[in-house]
Amino acid sequence: MTLQERMKLIRRELGISADKLASELTEGGYSITSKTIAGYESGLRQPSVSFLTGLSEVYDCNPVWLLTGKGETFTNKENDYKLPANLAFNNIVFVPHIDLKVSAGYGSIIDEINMTQDFMAFAKSWIIKNTHVSPESLVLFTVSGDSMDCPTSSIKDGGLILVDKSITEFRNDGVYVIALDDALYVKRLQILPGKKLKVKSDNLNYDPFEVSLETDNFHIVGKVIWAGGLLECIK
Repeated sequence: MTLQERMKLIRRELGISADKLASELTEGGYSITSKTIAGYESGLRQPSVSFLTGLSEVYDCNPVWLLTGKGETFTNKENDYKLPANLAFNNIVFVPHIDLKVSAGYGSIIDEINMTQDFMAFAKSWIIKNTHVSPESLVLFTVSGDSMDCPTSSIKDGGLILVDKSITEFRNDGVYVIALDDALYVKRLQILPGKKLKVKSDNLNYDPFEVSLETDNFHIVGKVIWAGGLLECIK
């Protein structure tokens, strides 16, 4: 269940319209319109910190469930899931999360990033300290395939990569998400003479190849700035 789906479920559980939800949240000090709520629920807009905080404060929505889907939808005496006292929604950054294996094509991936219905929460302080990138420029992908999987690489099949989507041109050697011939890849790029790039995999079972920077069927979606995932696959 995505974050958008969890937000819609809360309203269905409460049995109220978007207009009523907007009215009650505004009365509780969290000003919002029903049009904005519709945008959140449809995935057209990223939910605001104020809205998520309002759901938690006004309706006792379980913030852990809202962020992760774990636990009960609402807090109660028997099952009180609360964020730590020193952690609040305004200290959290919501990064769009996309499964790379279900995405294909440069145009479709841009649409999917803009219309994504799922987000993952990161501490704002971690983003600032480790990425030095505006949160609005970040997108999170789930990797598909083992072409970058080697003993020294942290990019594994099913793992996560954090990508700076503001970098859509080659800047320097590194790992990028690229679109080539209507398919998406995570690859290591190296500049070559003649406006060409060498496209390499960390897994040596995959042969490197070259592409021209001037070809229309090659695009850079973004540069990978962080990778992580489970150390072992849990069956």
